[in-house]
Amino acid sequence: MARKINQTSIIDIDRTKPFDPIPFPGEVAPGFLSGEFWSIGKQDKRSLRLTTLDISNIHLETCKTAFKNRLVGMKILAYYSDNGYTLLDAKILQFFWENKNLVPRSWKRKRGPFNTPYIFFPGTVFEEKRGGHVIACLHWYNGKLYRGIGLFEDTRFIHHSLIVLAVLQPDSFPVLPRILPG
Repeated sequence: MARKINQTSIIDIDRTKPFDPIPFPGEVAPGFLSGEFWSIGKQDKRSLRLTTLDISNIHLETCKTAFKNRLVGMKILAYYSDNGYTLLDAKILQFFWENKNLVPRSWKRKRGPFNTPYIFFPGTVFEEKRGGHVIACLHWYNGKLYRGIGLFEDTRFIHHSLIVLAVLQPDSFPVLPRILPG
């Protein structure tokens, strides 16, 4: 659900049911994050406590700063988390997947001549049974929203200018936050 308050879109995130990747519909093969291959590993506790969120506070952060500091893989997520960023989780990705009309226009804009960004929700990291880490993403292409996953240990992936992380910056806490206890 979303509502407007002073021209700001506030979304409600249903935390009564945890994110379950198995029935999550999409163009990727059904069960692409099923328990057979992946499990939910690390999650950002600050993001999991959000039950409302001002969409305008979501910042798309490139990995370039962390990459310049020679950070790769999970160290990039630790860098942003340690610097006060809230890494938005897969339940927020699910909200946008189920409410495509609420995806901000800026997420659909091309970055360069060919592509729109791949928007990763790093507050939920999926662990492969053999030890790899992936993060789920959304991508707008030819007027249609897609979702996918990215292997976060791949430095080519992280250095790409179209890879962005959906985060809340340290000084931009959501308007009218309702936070679950804990």
